[in-house]
Amino acid sequence: MSSQSDIFTKYGRTFAAGEKVFAEGEIGAEMFIIQTGRVRISKHSQDVEKTLVVLEDGDFFGEMAVIDKRPRSASATAVDEVKCIVLNEELFEQQMQNNARIVKKILKNMSARLRDANKQIENLLIQDAN
Repeated sequence: MSSQSDIFTKYGRTFAAGEKVFAEGEIGAEMFIIQTGRVRISKHSQDVEKTLVVLEDGDFFGEMAVIDKRPRSASATAVDEVKCIVLNEELFEQQMQNNARIVKKILKNMSARLRDANKQIENLLIQDAN
């Protein structure tokens, strides 16, 4: 069985504080699992960059572009030094086929994000009605 350091040596990448991991609109071929550090996910709206969420150790991001092969829907920036495991499409698909825990975690995460988005839409509709 591979140790954490072997996995990081093979699939890891380090980002300096303030470094862009990827930008909104870019074509994405990789997803990221945070080993250490924090990543800010943000979106441009009316010439302002708004933070959607700050992710931490154990969180993952960038999976949407790998799954649907569409451009990145938001930007990701290292808040502090970040160490990530990087999965390209092939490795991601292998993990999805061979590891039910990963599938469940991704589905739970995407479900939570969808619920959050629905709540934000509801709040906007209430504000619009007022």
